[in-house]
Amino acid sequence: MRYDFTVDVNGRTYKCEREVTGKRVMRQIIHVIGVGSKDDSANYGSKHHPPVTMPGIAKIIAHEIIRENI
Repeated sequence: MRYDFTVDVNGRTYKCEREVTGKRVMRQIIHVIGVGSKDDSANYGSKHHPPVTMPGIAKIIAHEIIRENI
């Protein structure tokens, strides 16, 4: 599944998406459109990190992608 979101950095809005794979154990890849992508190293699910934290972590990773590539 793909989920769209945006992040604002220094007055500029970046379009982003997170690509979530898996059912019992979920993972995500974060894409900042036109800038770059990065895998989230965490696993999410009942025996891992709570899935509800995925959107917030995706925003943190998006900021990292922008900081490293702009």
